[in-house]
Amino acid sequence: MAVVRVFVRDDRDRVLLVQTRHKHMDGHYWIVPGGMIEEGEYSRDAAIREVQEETGLRITIKRLVWVEESKNDEGRIGSIYYFVAEAANGAPIVGYDPELPENGQKIIDVAYKSRDEIQRLEKVYPEIMKHDDFWAIMEADAHDPYVTRPSRGFGHD
Repeated sequence: MAVVRVFVRDDRDRVLLVQTRHKHMDGHYWIVPGGMIEEGEYSRDAAIREVQEETGLRITIKRLVWVEESKNDEGRIGSIYYFVAEAANGAPIVGYDPELPENGQKIIDVAYKSRDEIQRLEKVYPEIMKHDDFWAIMEADAHDPYVTRPSRGFGHD
């Protein structure tokens, strides 16, 4: 299973979060927007799509920040691609998950949160947003290591 998460920053260095209720989470969480990568979809395209679905915002991806991998009890590997982006249009709205019915939507609220506001949140994901290291990563002027290319297999130019 591959997932994307996107740190959308505004011009006041706040990070966009969605408040969500989820059957696997105890109570309501503030979480960076994102979701599943669809079959045949690049992670960067999934990031753009997921943010637009959940917040109504069109974004510009600035860079891939890191990739997290995990293995479940059955030995299946999952990955999460974390991107930094900027909004290309207006204010966020409470969006939707097209895979859920109208009466089963999980997004409750959408808001930009400052570093201090995030520090005061009881439940936030990823939790690294509460650490100084996270903010140093966000402020770093690093190159984007993300590359896509067609797969031609071995022995082809």
